Amino acid sequence: MKSSIIFIALAILGGMLMYGVINHLGIQNVIAAFYVFPWWSIVPIIALTCVAYTINMWRWKRILDRQGMKLPFKHLFGIGYAGQAVTYITHVTYFGGGEPVRAMLLKEHFSIPMRKGVSSIAIDKIAELTMTILFIFAAIIVFVYQAGLPQLNKSLTIGILIFAFLAAAIGILFLLGFHGTRIVGPVLRQLGLENSAGGQFLQDVEHDVVGFYNVRNPGLWEALALSFIKNGVELVRNILAIFMLGKGLQVGAGVVAFAFFFLGYSIPVPAALGTQEAGHAFAFSLLGLSAETGAAFSLIVRIGDVIVALVGIVYLIRWSADIVTFRIMKMLFPNRDKK
Repeated sequence: MKSSIIFIALAILGGMLMYGVINHLGIQNVIAAFYVFPWWSIVPIIALTCVAYTINMWRWKRILDRQGMKLPFKHLFGIGYAGQAVTYITHVTYFGGGEPVRAMLLKEHFSIPMRKGVSSIAIDKIAELTMTILFIFAAIIVFVYQAGLPQLNKSLTIGILIFAFLAAAIGILFLLGFHGTRIVGPVLRQLGLENSAGGQFLQDVEHDVVGFYNVRNPGLWEALALSFIKNGVELVRNILAIFMLGKGLQVGAGVVAFAFFFLGYSIPVPAALGTQEAGHAFAFSLLGLSAETGAAFSLIVRIGDVIVALVGIVYLIRWSADIVTFRIMKMLFPNRDKK
C-alpha cells in the first residue's frame, strides 16, 4: 500500500513537472518545433529504439549461455521486454524495477535457480552501465566544449553525483574482478550475517559476477561489445531525431542527449515523466538548438520507449497468466506430477 502511494505521488509529481516544462516554454512554441518534423520518420526512430532494446535482450541471452543456461531467444525476448515494461513504469526506472520480475519469470518458467537468474541480470546491468558511463564521459566533454560550464542546479548536481558514484563503483568492481577479490563476504562477516540464507545468496551471486568479470573471459568482452553497439544504435536514433527536427547533423548534440537520458532516468519518477523533457530542454538551449526543440526531441523519442513498454506489458500479462494457470492446476490436481 505504501509503495502504491509513493508511486502515485511520484507519477503526479512527474506529470506536474512535464506540464510545468511545456507551459514554461509555451505549448505553441513546442508544437511549432514539430512543424518541420516529417511524421514518417517516427518509424525509423521507433525501429532503432526496438533494435537497441533487442540487443539488450541478446546480450542477456549470451551471458546466460556463458553460464551454461541455453534458453531460446524468443522466450528471453518476452521475459526481457516484460521486465523492461515494469522498469519503465516504476519509480526506479533506470536502476532495476523490472530485474526481480525477470529473475522470477526465469525461475517459474524455466526452473532457473534464483541465484543464477540474479547473477545473470547483475552481470548484464553492469556491462550496460560500463559502456553507458564511457558514453557519458564523451557527452560531458562535448557539452563543456560546446556550451561551457553551466551553473549547476539541484537536478544536474544529483545526476553528476549518481554518475560519479556509479563510475567509481564499476571501476572498483572491475579491479576486484580482475584480481578475484571479494568484498561481500568480509562485510557480511562484520555484520554477523555470513552464514544466513540471505548472506549465502549474496556471496553466491558475487562469486558468479566476479568470476564473469575476468579479463581472460571472452564472455566479458562480448557483453561489453554488445553494450557498445546498443549505445551506438541509440546514438544514431538521437542524431536522426535531431536531424528530422531541422537542426542538421548534430553528432555532439546526439551524444549529449544520450547523457541527459541517463540523468532523467536517474531521478525516481515513473517513466522519467517531466525530468527527461526538462533535461533535454535545458541541454538543447545551452547548445543553441532551442529549449523547445529539446522538449520536442524528448517527446519523439519517448514514443519509441512507450511502444516498447506496451509490448512488454503484453508479454508480462501473458507470462504472468501462465504462472497463475500453472499454480491453479497444481492446487486442483496436486498429485498430477507424481503419476
